[in-house]
Amino acid sequence: MDSNRTEAVLPGILINNNFAISPDGEIVAFESTDAIGTSHVWEAPLDRRAAPKQLTPSDAYTPSFGPWGRIYFRMPEGNDQFLYSVQANKDQLQKMSPDPVRGFVSPHGDWWVSGLNPIVAHPVQRGASVNICNACSLGWGADGNYFYVRFRDVGEMGGGKTIAIALPPGKELPDLPPSGYNPSRILKG
Repeated sequence: MDSNRTEAVLPGILINNNFAISPDGEIVAFESTDAIGTSHVWEAPLDRRAAPKQLTPSDAYTPSFGPWGRIYFRMPEGNDQFLYSVQANKDQLQKMSPDPVRGFVSPHGDWWVSGLNPIVAHPVQRGASVNICNACSLGWGADGNYFYVRFRDVGEMGGGKTIAIALPPGKELPDLPPSGYNPSRILKG
């Protein structure tokens, strides 16, 4: 930055808005659309010691890094999308669950989300799944310090209520009631 120079990290490659940097800062996983409009997930070392490598043979979206160098992304099957992963610098894709993915993988890659009613968080490693809520949407803050849950009233287009929950250090989910958050209690409270 002191030199005031700029340089393209991946010359000649158009990266879509979806990309992730590995926790060690050495690899970028990114989404790029080919000439016929198919979006693929790629990886590339940021120091350019090797050429970018396409990881997915067909449509794939929203790459993120998880533990131990795994790259997670969504791939469509019919009208649904499913969570897949691949070890960085490897070729073998692994389908993570038979359940469709509602959204995404948590910021540190410990959880992935599926379902609509209820929304369920599943541990990437072994462990029990956790009900989050019914009829809601959710997400993590960019810094991973907050977990957001949004509830809408039936038929409502814009209002509703969003709650922000501070997360304890090292945790990606708040302590939840066994059946998840109850929207009727949240919206009335």
